[in-house]
Amino acid sequence: FEEPRFTGTLERAPEVIAAVNRRIGSFEQLSSRYEQAATRLSDLLALVAEPVPTPDEGSVAILHVSDIHSNPIGVQIARELAREFDVDAILDTGDVTSFGASIEGRIADLVEQIPVTYIFVPGNHDSFGNRAALAAADNVTMLTEDIVDVDGVEILGWADPTFTASNETSTEEANEIRSAESVDVAERVRNHLPDVLAVHDVRLAEQAIGDVPLVLAG
Repeated sequence: FEEPRFTGTLERAPEVIAAVNRRIGSFEQLSSRYEQAATRLSDLLALVAEPVPTPDEGSVAILHVSDIHSNPIGVQIARELAREFDVDAILDTGDVTSFGASIEGRIADLVEQIPVTYIFVPGNHDSFGNRAALAAADNVTMLTEDIVDVDGVEILGWADPTFTASNETSTEEANEIRSAESVDVAERVRNHLPDVLAVHDVRLAEQAIGDVPLVLAG
């Protein structure tokens, strides 16, 4: 206990602790508290999720994010991580917004500033109006039941068929709808054999488990 030794993943524990305890610097040197928080959080996330230092030549890097819920810091973190890891695309598995208010669609202005392709698979908190607002951004590719190719990696994205933020659909009803639709998702997977299946709620993928190499969910 006096002189701990870390092995495996825990070898990075001292660095993580140091990152958390790092002093905040002068606010005058930053344009806002949000920018500072985003920088510190992205540094911490990058430290914890450090990829292979020298990936194989020709490999494809895709950043998976989810559940930003109208938080501009979340978009900034995604942007910083995309830059730090030099990713080929960002894959967002939904709930970029929260309540269905049209003003939330303005977050598309921040997403559009990210300098890589932003693949968006809508979640149950993304109203259909806000889905359209995000899809209108120049760098956004919205997947509802579609396949996109990212440098040879084929991603099937299946949007959540429900919008529950208005409380017109209960959680139980929404879960039943997703489970029922998972049959259609599995059929699409078996017909097209994508490399990745991206959904917001894993219930949509429950019938496809085992038929696709990787499932990403919110």
